Amino acid sequence: GLRSMKRTSTHEAVSLSHPKPTKIVKQTTQTETTLPCDTEAGLLYLQGLFPCEKMGGTLPPIVLKHQIYSIIKNKTTVDREIISLRNSGKIRLIKLESASDDYAVISHDHYCTLICNILKRNVPLQHKVINTLLPGCVDVSISKIQLTQDMKFTSEEISELVKHGLLLVRDVGKISSWWFTIPGISLFKTDFTKGRASIIQIFKRMKHKEILQKDLETKKLAVSRLPVEYHIHDLIGAELVESVDTSSSGPLLKLLQQ
Repeated sequence: GLRSMKRTSTHEAVSLSHPKPTKIVKQTTQTETTLPCDTEAGLLYLQGLFPCEKMGGTLPPIVLKHQIYSIIKNKTTVDREIISLRNSGKIRLIKLESASDDYAVISHDHYCTLICNILKRNVPLQHKVINTLLPGCVDVSISKIQLTQDMKFTSEEISELVKHGLLLVRDVGKISSWWFTIPGISLFKTDFTKGRASIIQIFKRMKHKEILQKDLETKKLAVSRLPVEYHIHDLIGAELVESVDTSSSGPLLKLLQQ
């Protein structure tokens, strides 16, 4: 009962040659010769909902893995295709909180653009990250042994990556590994968390804790720059809200818990 994925041919792209910090803007591209798998098509659609300009223009389009479940109902298929896309170098997974199972999915190209912008004053390190670190580790974290011994990153280089918010110390006290992360992602997490809570409150004010999706999408969120539709995919994918097709009036959304 969700809308057709009419925006799958649109994604965020940037110019790497721009001398100033590059802003991420929407750009329509030619249809690629190989059709994307269902998960990739869903990912492209959700990326199209991410308001790069409203989020400061420096964050790449961020999609949470569970949001894809709101479009493709078979979680096993999504999980399998996500691993395939990650292993083939098309996407990166970023763990949002060390204690949760929330993963952000971003395209590899967007991540490389972000790195080029952040490390524009250190081109050798920029190239080392893109050509050695990223292809050498597709996981959400990297060990000290792998980073220093296998990939020959110096302590100065690692410190610069931590300072710029590209790596985050995983074990406080004994530094033995780092999370990959996105600089400025706290801006997204704040809007995401507040927006989710605000929409749940809208459901709680309804008589039967339900509302038509088309009616919910007209609501304005004062606490989040993310569009309501983006939050709806979060709530359905996280199984906080159920979508029921009413045929005549479109999907009816029902609060499942809380």
